Amino acid sequence: MSILYIYGWGLVPALCPTLEYLRAQLDTNILSEEYDQFKPAASIAYFEEYISTKRIDTVIASSYGAFIALNISQPIKKILLNPCLRPSTEIPKLDETAQNQAFIDNHVAIESALFNKKFDNPQLTTAFFSANDTLFSYKAEYLALGYSKYIDLPDQAHRLNAAGLDVIISITERS
Repeated sequence: MSILYIYGWGLVPALCPTLEYLRAQLDTNILSEEYDQFKPAASIAYFEEYISTKRIDTVIASSYGAFIALNISQPIKKILLNPCLRPSTEIPKLDETAQNQAFIDNHVAIESALFNKKFDNPQLTTAFFSANDTLFSYKAEYLALGYSKYIDLPDQAHRLNAAGLDVIISITERS
């Protein structure tokens, strides 16, 4: 099995504790690449090519990375950790550099396409939602998109701790 991990807003693979933990715990190849978070369409296209070239079996993606992952068109297993489905709204609250119309417009176009898309294989996607996420929760929107597989994580915040990540790992290893 080969896994692609797409990190959330403001991180890079070298400084991502979730990626580090997954690599330490899973006995498989976990790849992660830097991408331009200000250019979501280019990032989606990049990862679609990357998945094909590297023969990725599974995508695990956190928060903003889950937004990118949901827009990847390949029928591939996706595990989403606290997915952000409206980055045009959420990211500017967290980062001043995203408080501009170009950022918002780039994301609104992709959000609109996402919410109007018919997904061919929703059974390939599982989302995890933390009960104590103080940033956001898009569980209702995720379900409205036609996805039905999700797991609620009690006692978890937006950034999952080891116990939360261990649940993700057990699901990943079983499938």
